[in-house]
Amino acid sequence: MTQRRFDLDWLRVFAFGLLIFYHIGMLYVEHWGFHYKSAYTSSFLENIMLLANPWRLALLWIVSGIASSYLLDKLRWWEFFRSRSVRLLLPLAFGVWVIVPPQLFVEMSSKGDFSDTYVAFYRVFLDPESPVFDQYRSGIWPHVDVNHLWYLRELWTFTLVLLILLPLLKRLRDHSWFPRLWLPFGSVSILFSVPILLAGLELAAFPEFGSEGWRKAQGLTFFLLGYLLTNQHAAWEALRRWRRVSLVLALFTYGAYLTAYHLVWLQEGGQLSLVQELSLTLLDHSMRWFCLCALFGFAFAHLNRIPG
Repeated sequence: MTQRRFDLDWLRVFAFGLLIFYHIGMLYVEHWGFHYKSAYTSSFLENIMLLANPWRLALLWIVSGIASSYLLDKLRWWEFFRSRSVRLLLPLAFGVWVIVPPQLFVEMSSKGDFSDTYVAFYRVFLDPESPVFDQYRSGIWPHVDVNHLWYLRELWTFTLVLLILLPLLKRLRDHSWFPRLWLPFGSVSILFSVPILLAGLELAAFPEFGSEGWRKAQGLTFFLLGYLLTNQHAAWEALRRWRRVSLVLALFTYGAYLTAYHLVWLQEGGQLSLVQELSLTLLDHSMRWFCLCALFGFAFAHLNRIPG
């Protein structure tokens, strides 16, 4: 498992490509808020978006964790940190001042909160005390925000956590008994252990369904999971072996996910009973993990080769 993993290269391209089309779709879905909405919305499009919604970011975080693991095998920790800081913080600083302001300009113009040119907008944008942004104060200084570049910010933060935990994680990853944590009841247990564990952790630590704190914790969890998965040959073989079962389970839970969305979530307006919250939490994690298992399993089986 020391050779280059071309399947992960393909998945990384797929993950970022999917994010582009996903955010285009956000302009048109009927029930979901966004910075700017088209006059032409579709409730059916939500069904397609929901197919990718649970796992799209988890895939990105796992691949990021795996990439970090490979880099740390080649670089000293301070070289890795310096490289990550340059590659993440410089693009983030550029994006905050160049990429994000047009998004805010379009949003405020569409809502009638700004009616001048972009040049006039940017002059006001540079003033942290401008009353124009009284309704747009959630940011880093104070209305200047990372917006959809939050991935760069979080990846840099997760890198710090990884480096702090690195001695423990490296020892755990390389220990001979570690695969038994993944596969306590044989290779098929990789399909069921993770969603049960994640659902239990979410309900214990983040009782508010879908909270922002949990989304960050979940991102860190999958990032560290990617680091730990890197050279676990038994785990990758299990994903390859059970890829078809994973796909069937992913499609089954997707059907249940759609049913719960239309008959429970939309009907209840997000106000869930305890039983509904427990059920949706487990369903959410199950669909996420089954989809990830199918993606990684099929990619490992069929895409782990030089293109061409």
